[in-house]
Amino acid sequence: MIHFVGRRACLAVVTALSLTAVAVPFPADAFAARTTALNPLATFTDTDPETVASREARRTGRPVEVEALGSETTRVVANPDGSFTADVHVGPSRFRDESGNWRTVDLRLEKRADGTVAPKAHPRGLVLAGAAGEGTHDLARVASGPAALSLGWEGTLPDPDLEGTKATYEEVRPGIDLVLEVTRTGFEQFLVVKNRDAAAGVKSLAMPWRTENLTPHATSGGGLELRDAQGRYVGHVPAAEMWDASTGVKSGENLRRAPVGMSVRKAERTSALSLSPQESFLNDPRTKYPVTIDPAPTLKPGFDAFVQNSFNSDQSASKELKLGYVEEGGVFKARSFLRWSTSVLRGKQVTAATMYLWNHWSYSCDAAKWQVWITGGVGTSTNWDNQPAWGGTGKPVVESTMTKGYGVGNCGDGYVTANVRSTFQWAAENNASTLTTGIRASQADEDNGNQKTWKRFSSSEGEKDPYISITYNSKPNVPTELSVGGKRCESGQPQVFVSRTPYFPNVQAKVTDPDGTERTLRAQFYLAEKGKALPTAPTMQDDATNGTYAIKPIPSGFPLTENVTYVMRVANTDGLDTSDLSATCEFTVDSAGPAKPPTVTSTIYPECVPAVCNTGGSAGSSGEFQFGPNGVTDVKRYRYWFDGGAKVEVTAATGGAVTSVQVAPPLAQSGLHIDDLAIGGQRVLHVESVDQAGRSSAEYRNETQPDEAAGYSMLVGTAQPEFARWKLDEPAGSTTLADSAGNGRTLSVSATGMSKSAMGSGDGGSAFTFDGVNGVAEGAMIFNPAQNVTVGANVRLTAKSADRVVFQQARRQGGFGEFLPYAYFTLFYDSAVDRWCVQTSESASKVVVDQPKTWINKRTVCSVVSPQLSVWTSLYATLDAGTKKLDLYVDGVRVGVDNTAGSAPLPPINSQSLQYTRLGAGGYNVGAFKGEIDEVRLWNRMLHPDEVAAAAVFESGRWDLDGNGFDSAPTPSPRDLENPAVNEEWWLEVGHQEGDAGSVRLADKRFLTTSGPVIRTDQSFTASAWVNLSSPELATKAAVSQDGTYKGGFFLGAREFGTGVRWAFTMAGADATTSDPVLHAESASPLVDEDTGTWVHLVGVYDAPAQQMRLYVDGQLIKSTARTPRWNAGGPLAVGRYRWHGSNLGVYDADFWTGGIDAVRVFAGTLSPTLVARLHATTDGRL
Repeated sequence: MIHFVGRRACLAVVTALSLTAVAVPFPADAFAARTTALNPLATFTDTDPETVASREARRTGRPVEVEALGSETTRVVANPDGSFTADVHVGPSRFRDESGNWRTVDLRLEKRADGTVAPKAHPRGLVLAGAAGEGTHDLARVASGPAALSLGWEGTLPDPDLEGTKATYEEVRPGIDLVLEVTRTGFEQFLVVKNRDAAAGVKSLAMPWRTENLTPHATSGGGLELRDAQGRYVGHVPAAEMWDASTGVKSGENLRRAPVGMSVRKAERTSALSLSPQESFLNDPRTKYPVTIDPAPTLKPGFDAFVQNSFNSDQSASKELKLGYVEEGGVFKARSFLRWSTSVLRGKQVTAATMYLWNHWSYSCDAAKWQVWITGGVGTSTNWDNQPAWGGTGKPVVESTMTKGYGVGNCGDGYVTANVRSTFQWAAENNASTLTTGIRASQADEDNGNQKTWKRFSSSEGEKDPYISITYNSKPNVPTELSVGGKRCESGQPQVFVSRTPYFPNVQAKVTDPDGTERTLRAQFYLAEKGKALPTAPTMQDDATNGTYAIKPIPSGFPLTENVTYVMRVANTDGLDTSDLSATCEFTVDSAGPAKPPTVTSTIYPECVPAVCNTGGSAGSSGEFQFGPNGVTDVKRYRYWFDGGAKVEVTAATGGAVTSVQVAPPLAQSGLHIDDLAIGGQRVLHVESVDQAGRSSAEYRNETQPDEAAGYSMLVGTAQPEFARWKLDEPAGSTTLADSAGNGRTLSVSATGMSKSAMGSGDGGSAFTFDGVNGVAEGAMIFNPAQNVTVGANVRLTAKSADRVVFQQARRQGGFGEFLPYAYFTLFYDSAVDRWCVQTSESASKVVVDQPKTWINKRTVCSVVSPQLSVWTSLYATLDAGTKKLDLYVDGVRVGVDNTAGSAPLPPINSQSLQYTRLGAGGYNVGAFKGEIDEVRLWNRMLHPDEVAAAAVFESGRWDLDGNGFDSAPTPSPRDLENPAVNEEWWLEVGHQEGDAGSVRLADKRFLTTSGPVIRTDQSFTASAWVNLSSPELATKAAVSQDGTYKGGFFLGAREFGTGVRWAFTMAGADATTSDPVLHAESASPLVDEDTGTWVHLVGVYDAPAQQMRLYVDGQLIKSTARTPRWNAGGPLAVGRYRWHGSNLGVYDADFWTGGIDAVRVFAGTLSPTLVARLHATTDGRL
C-alpha cells in the first residue's frame, strides 16, 4: 500500500522541500501642588506610546498594548501596576491584515473559491495549488515585500486532501504522493515515494524554481545563498540530505543519512532546483524505505537551529530543536540555538522572564536538568564542529528540569519552561538589540552519557513555536532639580543659603521613571554635615507621581546649625528598583535677614516728603535710582516693585557700594481712553534688600512720612510723546526724511536703492521702496539703550532670500579696517527661522560685519508664524532697560517675550565713537531690506500694550451719521458718504446709545457711498458699524461693503444661510464674473425676533499676515475663518448695500439694508481684541 507517514514513524520515500519567507522582526491631593513647585513648567507631559499605554492600563485596570513597540514577533503590553510585559517569538506569531489590524497566525488549510488552497491566516500570503491539468504549475508561492519564491510542478495535480496544515496530492506519479505542509513563514514539500520500484523516479529531480528579486549563489558547504539586487543576504538553502526509515525508538532519530547534490539549473526561460540523490544509498540493501530527501530553502532573518554530532549541515530550516545525549545505533549529542529580538529591553529592569519550548519528544519522563546559556552569534555555518562561544564572564547560566513529550497525561506533549530573568537582564544591561541563547544538557551529563537529557522541541517553523514572556520595568531616573528652601542646589548653581526659622526648610527633588508609569515613586533624601558620611538610611522620604516633585521638610530633630554647610543626595525608587544617588547638593544655614532696610535715592525721580513733592521724569520712562545696603554687609540682591506690579531682583554691588538701577515708573494700568494710560501722578516704589540666604529686609521707608508709610513715593509726569517719527511721505528724489515729531532727527537718504511707492501702509500717505542692495536711510544714534525704548514700523516684505533689517541702531568704532560693533537694537526679518525678530546686544567683538546673528550676548524674540510676502505688517518692539525684558508685537498683538536678564547694565554712550540709526539695512548694508517701509516711530519709553495696538492701525474713515455722512477721520483726504437722493427723512435724531446725536435709517433700497475707495482689501483692515435690523426675514442685508469691479471686496451685515439669517463678515474669493468661493465668519445661531429692533455692534477684521478673517459681535469674538486669496476692491465704500455679479444680470447692487446704521468706522490694519472691546464700549468715539 502506498501511504505517507509522519517523521516519528516509518516513512514512505519522501522528497521534501521547505521554504520559509522573510520574518520582519520588529495619592492625589497631596501631589496637586507638586507639579508647580519651583518650576511651574516642569510638569511631566510625556506622550510617548509607553506612557500613554501605561496611563490607560492604570485607568482601566486592564493590560493595554503598546502598538508602537509591536511587530510580527513581539507584543508589548502595559500592565495596570506600571510594569510592561513583552512576549517575544523567534518567528512571526501574528501579522497585519489588509485593514492594518493584527491577526494571529492560523496555519490550518482551507480551499478557496478559485480552487487554490491557503492557510486561514498566513503572514506571507502563502498560496498552494489546487487541482491542475498538464503543464507547469506554481505548486506553492510565498513572498515578503519584493522578495518571493515559487516552487513548481510539471504534470497534473489532483484535488488535494486537507488535514490540518497538510495538503496531500495523491499519485502525482505512479507510487508517489506529493505532500505540502505549511510552516509559519513558508511551507515544506515532500515527495512520498512509497516503494523501492518508485525510487527510479527520484534519482534525478528537477523542480521548476522561480525567484523574484533574489539570486542564488552556491556556497562551499553545498547549499545556496540568496541575495537581492544589491548583493545583500536575504536567505539561504542549506545543503540537502536524505535519510531512510531506520528510526530510533529512544531518540526518534532517523539513523541512516546521506548527502544530496543540489544546484539551480538555469534555462532560457525557466530555472529548476536540481537534486541528485546518491544512487548507492538508494540501492543499498540496508536502506529501509521510505527515504526522505530534504532540502530546505528559507528566507527568514530570525534564527533557530540545532547542531548535532551526526550532522554537518545547516539545520536552521528544520521544524525541530534538540538537546541532550542518547545512544541508538550510535552516540548522538545535540544542542540548539535561538536568536531573540531584545531591543525593547535596552536600559530596562527585567523583573521576570520565562522561556517556553514545546517539548514533543523526551527519552523519559524522569527529571533531568537542561540549561540555557548566553552564546555568541550563530548563522548558517553553525554546526557541531563550529559552535559559538558558550557563556563568558558575567553571563548567567540557568537550569530547568521540566520534561514533557513522553507518553500521555502530565508528561504528554506540552510547553516546558525555564526562568531566564537573569539571562535577559544581561541583555537589558548591555543594550543588546538581539540575544542568542543556547539550550543544552550540562557538560557533566553529556560527558557521562545521561540519556534522560535527550529532548526534542518544536522550532519557530512549527505550530508551537518557542517564545519568551518578559516582564520589565525601567530603573527609575536619578532625581533632578534638587532644591532646599526653594533654591536650586545642583552643579553650576550659585551657593545656596537657607534659613531655619520660623520653620526648617523644605527639600525638593523631581522624580521620573523612563516607563512613564503613574505608579507612586519615592524620593529618599540623605543629609549630612559636609565632610561627614551620609547615613545608611534616608533622613526622610516622600512619595510623588512620575514627573512631579517630592517635597519634604527637614525634620526638626535634624541638627541644623547656623553657618554650617550640609550636603544632600537623593535616590528614587519605584518599589521594584532604586536609582543611583543624585548629584550632591550643598547648602549653608543662615537664618538672620538684613537688619536694616536699604536706602533709596534718585535725582530724576525725587522722593515726595511732607514738606515738598516735585514732579520728576515721566511715566514709562526709566531713570536712575541708587539702592544702598545701609551698612548691612551681606546684602546680595535688591528686590523692588510698584503697587500691583511684578517684583524685580537686581544684583547688589560689592563692598558696600550703592547699586545703580534703571527703573521706570509704570503707566496707568487702565483708563477710559488709551490716552489716559499715559497720565502721570503718584507712584510708590517698594524696595527691600536680600541676603545670601534669600531672606529679605524690611521695606524701605522714609521716617518723615506720615505713619512711616513704606515705600519711596514720587510724583511722575505724563508719559512722553514719540521723540522721532518718519512718515516717509516725502516725494521721489528726496535726499532726507523729515522727523514729523518735530525734534529735528532727520535721516539722510542713500543716492540709490530707494524709490517712491504710492502704496502706503494705510496712513493716507506714501512709502519708500528699498531695493535690498543699496537702499538705506541713516542718521545719528537717537536713543540711549540704557533706558526704556519702543520702536515701531509698518513694512511690506517682498523677498525672503536673506536677512532683512527694518531698523537698526548701533555704535561702531573704526580701527585698522575692522568693524567693532556695540549693537544696541535691531528690528528685522530672520531668514534662518523665517520669522520677524527683534534683537539687542550688550557687548562688542571684532567682526567684519554686524549681522544680527553674529552679535555677542544677544537677546532675540521672534514671531510665532512666518511673514506673508507683499502684505503690510505692523512691527513694534519694546525694551525694558531695567528688567531687560524684550517684547515683540506683530499687528498690535504681543507674540514673543524674552525675560533673559543681561549680565550688566549697558555703559553710557561714548561720544568718541561713531553711532548711527538706520532704516532698511544694517552696518555696511548687511541685511538690506527688500520691500516697502512706512511710518517708523520711536518712543523713549515702553508703550502700554493697548498703545501699541492703537499705533498699529490707522483710522481711514469715520462716519458718525449724526444727520450727515461727513467723514471725521484724521485723514488727508476725507471721504464723505453721499447719495443724490438723500433727504431729511433718511436721518434719525437718535443713535445707537443714549446721547448719540443720530443715525441713518435705510429702507426701500437706500444706500450711501463714498466717491472712491477708503481701504485696500488685499491688506489688513477692520470695518465696524452699529446696526439695528428691522426684521429677521430670510434675506441677506449688507451694512458695510466696498465695491470691486464685479463684486464687493467684503460684506459686513446679516446674511441668509439657508437655515436662517446670521450676522456675518464675508469676503469673495476673487473679483471676477465666475462663481469663486465665498468665505464667511458668521454667528453660530440664526437671528430671531429678539435680535431685531435693538442696536448690535458688528466688527469684521481681515488679518492678511495671519490669513484670517474674524467676526466680533458686541465686542466678543464669534468666529475666525482662514482666508488665503487676496485681492483689492478699488471702488467706493458703501453703507446699506453690496455689489454682485450675476450671469444674466451682470454687475448690480444687491442686499439692501433695512433698518438703522450708526457710527461706521474703517481702519487700515487689524484691531486687536482689546481695541475691539474698547470700540464697543466707547461713549464718545475715542478708543
